[in-house]
Amino acid sequence: MSASKRVLSLVVTAVIVYTALSLLSFFIPLGIIAFDKINLLADLLKVEARREVPVVKKLAVVETHVEKSDSGRIDFDRYKKANLITDFKIHAGPSLESLMVKLSELKKGKKRKVRIAYIGDSMIEGDQISGTLRDSLQAAYGGAGVGFLSIHTNVGNFRHSATIKAAGWNDTNFKSPASKNLYLSGHYFTGHGRGTYSDKSIRQQTRPMLEKSLLFGINANHTIGVDGRNILLRGQNLVNRQVLSIDTSTVLQLENTGGELLYGVSFESESGVIVDNFSFRGISGSEFRKLDPEFMEAIQQANHYDLIILHYGANLIYKPSDANFEFYEHAVMPVFKRFRSSFPDSDFLLISAGDIAFRYNGNYSTAIGLPKLLETQAQLALRNKFAFFNLFASMGGQGSIISWANHHPAWAIKDYVHPTEDGSQVIGAMLYKAIQHEYKKLPIQ
Repeated sequence: MSASKRVLSLVVTAVIVYTALSLLSFFIPLGIIAFDKINLLADLLKVEARREVPVVKKLAVVETHVEKSDSGRIDFDRYKKANLITDFKIHAGPSLESLMVKLSELKKGKKRKVRIAYIGDSMIEGDQISGTLRDSLQAAYGGAGVGFLSIHTNVGNFRHSATIKAAGWNDTNFKSPASKNLYLSGHYFTGHGRGTYSDKSIRQQTRPMLEKSLLFGINANHTIGVDGRNILLRGQNLVNRQVLSIDTSTVLQLENTGGELLYGVSFESESGVIVDNFSFRGISGSEFRKLDPEFMEAIQQANHYDLIILHYGANLIYKPSDANFEFYEHAVMPVFKRFRSSFPDSDFLLISAGDIAFRYNGNYSTAIGLPKLLETQAQLALRNKFAFFNLFASMGGQGSIISWANHHPAWAIKDYVHPTEDGSQVIGAMLYKAIQHEYKKLPIQ
């Protein structure tokens, strides 16, 4: 064989072998990074397609970090910033602008109520975060009273802002097999029950005048016992609010002798900021699908909310390996849309998950799926035109829950999920400071 033929034969053989190895590598990983880079078929068949890595679908919201919207430029990466309430817009004005204007009106002496619903899971149980926020807002803008108290609760023993002593009630709630027309608390109550409700949020020596009101369902002229006297309830709407008394007393006694459907009582001043705590342990927020739009609209008509805060995330990472939150997106997107349409003139604020830690290789560190959860929550906020507050970043970011648990005094318990009472007060103060930061952006205060 001539030299030229031998060279041609060698080249053809090498190309065949090289091509075969390139094709084979897509089905049997060779684990040779250098070979991957010069794979003959890499431009035709993507090497990444055969690597076994978890695929997490991204929400199709923002293709680039900065984009244009109907109302201006959007910077999605603002969700990563600590101690910031963001609407993702690049502008000089405040986020939650409608709320800020109403707070400014209170500051100028206008008599009105600014009502805030703080809705969440066990992170806000006991009214510790929301209570700190309430105290600060009322001190700055006026108002008094603890706001909404459920007819019955299992957490009344460690709630410092109020006491609830109740018995005899039938409780229908998010966990009930068949449940409809639940309030934002996730409950309604029926039966021959009684209860004593005490507002302990009033700390000044001179007690202010307080409205004590009852929130209840459709009622055809039934009576209820209030502080030892009978009061006729009148309400033909799905949700009704009736003032029971206006005085300086911080205690209310109820006795239900009929079939009335009751949600709760409220202690509030006739003007100023009111913050209602709605905690329900072990939920993600998707449970609000049980409230139909007509009922949610009735809530707003009876007890108007200017700001609705949604605080979830602690119940979305169960295992150290959890990193895909498509189930969460699909579950809460319809709920968030329903909130937006049923409370069209309310501002919304979505508070992200805080730091959550698991044991990896013998040591505790931040859950590997937490960054993806934060991104998912931020994208849901953007899609629904909610403002967003990154609690994880505000706590200190990576590993902060461990530092909080080791703080003196402890700011977190050693489940590495929940704050202590002291930690809750720190979070409440963070939120108040972030609201004040937005308030100061108003052109005229």
